[in-house]
Amino acid sequence: MLKAIIDANVFISALLNPGKARLVVEHLKTDSFQLIFPAQLLLEIRRVATNPKLGISENDTADLLRLISTKGSLVEPEEIQTICRDRSDDVYLACASVANCDFVVTGDNDLLSIGSYQSTSIISPSDFLTVIGSQKDK
Repeated sequence: MLKAIIDANVFISALLNPGKARLVVEHLKTDSFQLIFPAQLLLEIRRVATNPKLGISENDTADLLRLISTKGSLVEPEEIQTICRDRSDDVYLACASVANCDFVVTGDNDLLSIGSYQSTSIISPSDFLTVIGSQKDK
């Protein structure tokens, strides 16, 4: 089974709009991949989703956090190297390394510009959906 880390921006996009990010969450619900996540992910989603300008309901946020906690595996790396321009993204790469993830899925151009880290590919939600589709065809 594919192992992936999904960046907080993908989850927030899924709460805001129908589209590729929401389809990634739907695939999580059906166990199309194994989600790996750091505790920081839950904190970041909660922080961003409570911004009243976004209009995200508390229930939708709670449901998403419950889904992540239930379907995902929490990984806390002991060491986090500085790789990204935005140091808050380094935890995703550290988790990917520790858990031997296949993918980091993000809409963040800083992360996408890296392309890969060790054996982990850094891809967009759209590209991840293509990978999931090709896995189901096998």
